[in-house]
Amino acid sequence: MITSFPKPLKTKQKSYLSYLKPHLIKKSRHIRNKRPTQDDFCYFCGSRDGLSTHEVYPGTANKRISQLNGFQVKVCRDCHDELQQYKSEKAEQLKADTQREYELTHSHEAFMKLIGENYL
Repeated sequence: MITSFPKPLKTKQKSYLSYLKPHLIKKSRHIRNKRPTQDDFCYFCGSRDGLSTHEVYPGTANKRISQLNGFQVKVCRDCHDELQQYKSEKAEQLKADTQREYELTHSHEAFMKLIGENYL
């Protein structure tokens, strides 16, 4: 006698993208960071060696928002290491500069809806 076993329940795992606000998610989930070219230089010290792309606002969701909205800068390895430290002066300056630049073309409320924190 053959008994049939119940089928396992299929549960969908929610990715962090499902928690983002729907207006922030574009159709393409793959975002390509622009690789540094020979014409690029470090945002802070002007060096052209060992550049990498740094997302201005940290965190899983904010990294995605930074990529979608172009909140990225090219920095050298030394400056990047300093930016990764908690509450570094350079990181706070970069966040404030980015917010100031964004608010030239958008409202303060739009920035607050996007990032959720004021850096000015």
